[in-house]
Amino acid sequence: TKSQEPSAGFAALPKLREAPPAERTELFKRKMEACTVVLDFTNDSTQREREAKRQTLLEIVEYVNNTRNCFNESLMVDVVNM
Repeated sequence: TKSQEPSAGFAALPKLREAPPAERTELFKRKMEACTVVLDFTNDSTQREREAKRQTLLEIVEYVNNTRNCFNESLMVDVVNM
């Protein structure tokens, strides 16, 4: 499990729907990797990071729901790790 990282990791990644189709699989993978960060919910100073992670998770759910065949074998490893 990864420790807390700044929300810049989430913010630095473009929206999946704004990325060129050829780059979406790699971006999807990077977003899932960013979501493996464990945040401290007892610490109010992590609120920004928690919100950034929440938005990223919602974006992942939307992408999965609206994209056919978005999972390939290599992405399944990332899903399990997430």
